[in-house]
Formats: sequence, C-alpha cells, structure tokens
Amino acid sequence: LDDDDPLEEEEEEERPWDFAGREMEDEEMLNFESADRAVLRYTFEPDRPGGPGRRTEVFVNAAYCRMAGMRSEEALMRIAVHEAPEVLSELDHVIVMVENLYNYLLPSYRQYVRCQFPGMPPQTYVRFTKRTYDRRGRSYQVTQVTSPITPDEYDAAAAAGPD
Repeated sequence: LDDDDPLEEEEEEERPWDFAGREMEDEEMLNFESADRAVLRYTFEPDRPGGPGRRTEVFVNAAYCRMAGMRSEEALMRIAVHEAPEVLSELDHVIVMVENLYNYLLPSYRQYVRCQFPGMPPQTYVRFTKRTYDRRGRSYQVTQVTSPITPDEYDAAAAAGPD
C-alpha cells in the first residue's frame, strides 16, 4: 500500500465498534454467566476479500456444555474439528442456514429454533447472534447466546411479528 493510503495497516490494536443503544434485552442476552443461556463465541481474523479469516478462538460457557451434554474440553474439541452433535432436524438446519445468509450483514439478529441436545427432550430456544466489528467495519467475532423459552413465550414472540 502506498504511504498516503488511510487503510494501511497500523501497529496499534484495533478496537471493536460499540453498538451502544441496542435494546436492553439484547444486552441482557449477552450475560455470559447466566445459568440458562448457552454461549458460543467464535473469534477469527477479520473478514477479507473472499471470506472470513482463520478462526483464532472458540469460547463456550458452562450452560452451553450442560445443554450439549459435554464437558468443556470435549465441546471445544468437537467444535474445533467440526464434529459437534447435530441438534436440528434436516429441515430446521436448512431454515437456519437460509436465515443466517439473509442476516449475514446485520450486526445482530434473533432466531427461534427447535433443538434436541443429546439425552434431552426437544426444546424451543431463542438464539441471539451478535457480530463484533473492528474500526474498519470488518467482522472478527460472532457470539451466539441460546436460551430455552416456553411455548407461551414463543407464541407471544410469533404474534408480535418479525424482529
């Protein structure tokens, strides 16, 4: 890059953009220590032309491990080698993939999914996904917070309409 290019790499640490002002409910969803909220967070090199960069970190909390029926070491290992248990039906998996593609450019979005974790009965969950961006607007982290909801809570959300 030439010396006058404002996008030239700098030595200073890049700071994520703060999406302050989001709904309080969204901030509450990011409470990683909540006993009933499973957190899965991927950190990776910022997006580059042609796709996202290399994954550099995976984080799961205790609630995620309980839901998945695994100890944290096993959960992290299975995620690392892309062998996490399939918890969605084939149709639900396709629907979630389409929603993820549709919402790819949004900083955050909410999904309602029906999952069956190993050894547990099927359950409806709300999944809040938040992307974190560096100061250049490149996504470098995706956090998914999944929380069980009752049928009444799902019905109320469905009646309220899409987010």
